[in-house]
Amino acid sequence: MRRNSQIPNPKSQLSDTDRSPTPRFPRALREASRLTFIACLALCGCAVPHYAKGQWPEALPPESHYGRAYNADAENAKVQTAEQYFDWVLRFYRGYSFYPGWGHQEKTLAKMMTAEEWAALAPRVGELARVISTEWSKDNRVRKLDSDMLVLWGGVLKKAAGLRRVDAAVARLHEDAEAVSAGKLGKAEVTAARYEGLVK
Repeated sequence: MRRNSQIPNPKSQLSDTDRSPTPRFPRALREASRLTFIACLALCGCAVPHYAKGQWPEALPPESHYGRAYNADAENAKVQTAEQYFDWVLRFYRGYSFYPGWGHQEKTLAKMMTAEEWAALAPRVGELARVISTEWSKDNRVRKLDSDMLVLWGGVLKKAAGLRRVDAAVARLHEDAEAVSAGKLGKAEVTAARYEGLVK
């Protein structure tokens, strides 16, 4: 999901006899299409958070925490720069094209309970996010906690909140996130069936 793939040039796969003439469109239509494409690129670029030194959001766990986590994983450092790691931490919280962000998850949960209930739960949800983001933000080739788990756990939290079991769900997911990150719990074991008792 996060790695760029090389897209083959379709022309290189066709012989001269296979290439059909390119359809000619009115100039105004071509220009409108070009401007629309440029606008889309600009919007996409703005929608993807990027790391800037000295501008770490105060609402997130300290930048120093993620710096220590990055430095502690020599294998990840071989394939991912610190700046790339920090980029993905920011995207975890703020979202990007394929994921709305943990902040959206928290807002959803907050709407499902009273203000007093959320105030009591929020610090534990924040700690869960810190554990998940620390491992998830590493390069795909290294990280043990992937986006499939993130989607599964987000669904578990929402369903558990609707059943008034969110306290137990947060505790269980925190335990599992730490176990996955430490290599003590494998991806094959993290399935929907594991959390049936919390959501049914």
